[in-house]
Amino acid sequence: MPKRVSTRRIKANRHYQYDEAAEALELTYQTLRSWRAKGLPVMTGGRPHLILGEDLIAFVKAQQRPRLKMAPDQLRCLKCGPTRALDRVVFYTAYTPQRGQLEAVCEVCEGPSFRFAGASSLAEMAQFFEIVRNNPSQG
Repeated sequence: MPKRVSTRRIKANRHYQYDEAAEALELTYQTLRSWRAKGLPVMTGGRPHLILGEDLIAFVKAQQRPRLKMAPDQLRCLKCGPTRALDRVVFYTAYTPQRGQLEAVCEVCEGPSFRFAGASSLAEMAQFFEIVRNNPSQG
């Protein structure tokens, strides 16, 4: 499942046809049909085939990867997952006045690691990292 699908528009006590479920989840009809082969329970005793809302919600939640929780002193390495910055040095690039990104070198594989951070949280992050501010207009 490439994108995160929100199940907020699905009602657990309702049943859906493929096209209704696809519209509620903002997916294509074909995607819903392919989920049947992946294990989505579908009532096929009659026409049209029906999908129970609670089954659809459970299937979507089971298919999505859980979001990784990171400790305050961790960044996300592309290879290793949550890891720490090499020598605790991170570079902060502001994208807006309120939000930016911390970038560092992974202490395990020495590859790139990242973490989004609000400008207001930089003071808190300074207890874990030595923060060097980048200016994106410098190139």
